[in-house]
Amino acid sequence: MSEIGKTHIKTFLLWFPVVSISIYIGALLSSPVGEFVYALRDVAPSASDDGSFEAILSEILLVGLFAGFGQWVVINSKIRNSQLWVPATIIGFLIGSFTSFFLFAFVSSALLSDKFYRVNEWITLIGTLMGAGSLTGMFQWASLKKNLRSSFNWSLVTGLSLTIGFIANIYVARYPTENQMGWLVFSIIFGLISGIFAEPLIIRPNIESVQQQRFAS
Repeated sequence: MSEIGKTHIKTFLLWFPVVSISIYIGALLSSPVGEFVYALRDVAPSASDDGSFEAILSEILLVGLFAGFGQWVVINSKIRNSQLWVPATIIGFLIGSFTSFFLFAFVSSALLSDKFYRVNEWITLIGTLMGAGSLTGMFQWASLKKNLRSSFNWSLVTGLSLTIGFIANIYVARYPTENQMGWLVFSIIFGLISGIFAEPLIIRPNIESVQQQRFAS
């Protein structure tokens, strides 16, 4: 096996468990944190204010935080000056989630009538997940001081990891008692897909770029 192949496997074997476990911890913490924030507001539950916003916001922030931290743990030993990776992940995931949701909700409702509401829901869901993941990947790429125009591949991988993982989460967690299992499946799928491409798309190009700069100087 070539040296590149060995490095790829070593990176994957570290990335997959670290990132998956990190995301799962963040997802599990998001529920009690969301309930705590909602309780701080001290308002009576209602149909329009049942704590859903706090729950979703907690999921976005904590999953983004722990995903970014887990990924950074892996790449930090390979890439210098990668300290902005974690905040870039949080900001990209937060902005991407909300902007993509409102964009695709508007587009789907404008193009399809109310009788196609389930199609609208799926368009909005997939569009939001792909948009959030893709923008997160762009922010992560930019945090490494790379040209955004070259971030397409990693952005696509992040978007697909998020989309496939979350859809699997929905199908597994159809009942409240299975919510933890749903997040576990999501974490595994996200860590698996992103881990396959992390070394060739993030770590290897950065190392090659540094080597080229040294050679040129």
